[in-house]
Amino acid sequence: RAHLDEGGQIRRTTLSDSYSLEDFRASSDQAVPLFVVRSGGRLTIVLSETSDPFAGVGNGDTIISLIPAGGENPDQQTADTATAP
Repeated sequence: RAHLDEGGQIRRTTLSDSYSLEDFRASSDQAVPLFVVRSGGRLTIVLSETSDPFAGVGNGDTIISLIPAGGENPDQQTADTATAP
């Protein structure tokens, strides 16, 4: 909650051919991944103790993350204003 009180935002990033998981990892080093919504609609909670929380994530999947204040990425959309893919 402290991150949100300090201006952090919940953002979503949908992976595609033009924006891959590698792109997300490279540009979102401050992001705290919370959930993955699979292209079929299944919600997965990201667990920090998992060796690779993004195993099997690919095109069409959406990563929902907490972005601390100052860590914004223009390729991500705020969860409350983003449009459905």
